[in-house]
Amino acid sequence: MLTFFQVKALLAIYKRLISLGKMDRLRFREILYSMFNITDDIILDRTFGAFDGDNQGSVGALSNSKYLKSFYQISTNTNEYH
Repeated sequence: MLTFFQVKALLAIYKRLISLGKMDRLRFREILYSMFNITDDIILDRTFGAFDGDNQGSVGALSNSKYLKSFYQISTNTNEYH
């Protein structure tokens, strides 16, 4: 489970990412490409679909922090998933 400080840090990352505008599909794909070097269109679209759980065409703070947790744990090779 994430600590309060980890959630706060993930939300700070999200706020920096959206400081230039809402995080729609195109911006989300650009971020995944630049941060994780993901280039497969199908994976990018499916990942966006997972983050955009309410199908509004943009990623909100709650869904973003939930999935950033997973990316964080994968990138740090942690086996603790909650």
